[in-house]
Amino acid sequence: MKAIEKILIANRGEIAIRIARTAKMMGIRTVGVFTENDSDSLHIKKTDEVCSLGASELRDTYLNPDKLIEIAIQTGCDAIHPGYGFLSESYQFADICRQSGLIFIGPSAEVIRLMGNKEESVKYVKATGIPVLEHIEVIKRDTYILNGTPEYPIVVKAVAGGGGKGMQVVNNPGQLIEAIIATGREALAYFGDEKVYIENLLEHPRHIEIQILGDIYGNIVHLFERECSLQRHFQKIVEESPASSLANDLRKNIAGAAVQIAKSVGYTGAGTIEFLLDKNQRFYFLEMNTRIQVEHAVTEMVTGVDIVKEQILIASGRRLSMTQDMVKMKSHAIEARIYAENPESGFLPCPGKISYYFQPSIENIRFESGIETGCEIRQEFDPMLAKIIAKGNTRDDALRNLSAGLSRMIIHGINNNLHFLQNLLKNKDVAANNISTRFIEENLLSIISSDRISAEVRNVFLVAAGILFASPKTSVPASNRQPIWHRVGYWRHLMIIPVMLEDTIYYIEPVKTDQHSFNIQIGNSLNEVEAIILNNNSMKFIINGNTYHTVFSFTDREDLWITFRNQTCCLKRKDTPEPIPENNTGDSEHDKVKIVVSPIHGRIVAICVNEEDEVYMNDTIIIIDSMKTENKILSPVTGKIVRIYVKEGEQVNSEKILAELE
Repeated sequence: MKAIEKILIANRGEIAIRIARTAKMMGIRTVGVFTENDSDSLHIKKTDEVCSLGASELRDTYLNPDKLIEIAIQTGCDAIHPGYGFLSESYQFADICRQSGLIFIGPSAEVIRLMGNKEESVKYVKATGIPVLEHIEVIKRDTYILNGTPEYPIVVKAVAGGGGKGMQVVNNPGQLIEAIIATGREALAYFGDEKVYIENLLEHPRHIEIQILGDIYGNIVHLFERECSLQRHFQKIVEESPASSLANDLRKNIAGAAVQIAKSVGYTGAGTIEFLLDKNQRFYFLEMNTRIQVEHAVTEMVTGVDIVKEQILIASGRRLSMTQDMVKMKSHAIEARIYAENPESGFLPCPGKISYYFQPSIENIRFESGIETGCEIRQEFDPMLAKIIAKGNTRDDALRNLSAGLSRMIIHGINNNLHFLQNLLKNKDVAANNISTRFIEENLLSIISSDRISAEVRNVFLVAAGILFASPKTSVPASNRQPIWHRVGYWRHLMIIPVMLEDTIYYIEPVKTDQHSFNIQIGNSLNEVEAIILNNNSMKFIINGNTYHTVFSFTDREDLWITFRNQTCCLKRKDTPEPIPENNTGDSEHDKVKIVVSPIHGRIVAICVNEEDEVYMNDTIIIIDSMKTENKILSPVTGKIVRIYVKEGEQVNSEKILAELE
């Protein structure tokens, strides 16, 4: 095999940037791809060349093997790196690459076919004597047939799944068919295969995975473990290495099992073998991910091994650059994933435009980001925005460093989980490592409720809003500025501005006393404000003798985002007209009629009711796919469906009326 000279990166976002960085370091040229809805993304600024995939639908772009192969050949690439997600675990794509004379940077199509199929991989590993969780095959004919009898609770999983996608917990027989249908639909959308199977649900396990590397000469090494027990909706949000829950003997046994599996299938490239660990320290094979993983940087921080570089070298026919005894754990590292989502609304995805983004430069902290100020986070892509990885000599050191990095990171314009992660890491059980895969689910309310702002911080937010909303030069994006008197509520000699903060309306009365001073009345509180210094997105001012510094930005809709003392809030003026729902007919004013409006942008994947149906409160009426996640829209009342305004397959925005209930 010859050395790789040019790589098509068949992915987007932070992983595409990550691959391009290592390729550049190795002297390898890269080609990036994008869609018509993706043309302003940061990742295409980091490759040597870029090519358009054209249409915006995933099946025609990032999930279209023929188009990717065509671009790779036209641009003179000799290899394709699939990253993670999309086609990274498609054995068909790996096979087509090699048939086209291109190097697929990953394992063989045969290995992906075996180990990428969750059901088949469990059968294979069970035959080796390594413990697995019992599973039941689901056969689809005219109806669903189970090849066994489940013992509840169980989990329905996608055969071709991964990354927490395509999984539904079922607690009783009445929920089973709905879960099978939902899992199959999600699996078909994300993996192109609607097959599902049933697995016993292990109560309060820990999630342990082993990173492995293998070359074409049969050499396999492991890079030790990562613990990924802090999850929401079966998706990891915090990962660390080493796993403090593992005694040395258990670590050796789990790593040994992973190497045994990799050797037996003839694995090449980077891969991860995942296990669940029960309360009695018994481990069970869960699945194998035949690709690089989101959390690979944790292992890189601990071992010093560049996993992407090793992938490329292995695909070039090189031997592993290390033996097992050369791999050492040199520190402790913890990663947090930053998502565009609202933890207080069940982690609903939150696409939109980022009005301000800042990531600090801090020793012992690594950022992997695919975003920048002004970029659009689109509903058709995964909601992960960035990752932050911190290392330290001990777990406590790494936690402190990670918390410091999160506290100095700023994202404005869309809801995100930055503060949720800060609160999670402050939790005493997380600090003491008393966790399981159910921890976030069982402690969600206490984690969220610890994020209430103090009276002083609230006052700073409101004073800053008074200054900024009363200053047209700062409050209106340059592209939208109009003459001052054409705008509602802007500066006059006396003005009262109603501002919404945390679901409460405050009335702010700013009176300008000179060029750099205000008296700002908020309720019964008078704030004497002076020495206002504005610098791009930064504002420094003095309130009643105390100096404060805030970071702010305005969205295109003129919402004001402010960050102060590691806390961020969105403040909205309430004296300007609210946007009218897209299809509001204005004829649903009667108290007995309830309008259901979409809380998110997305695509209607299922309508679960018909007009005239009777429904109970919290029944699922519509399912919307947004940012690669299915979201159930529940009935807000017990009543009757009067009208449905949408159809399956329709794209909707967050103001679209979905249904009318009586």
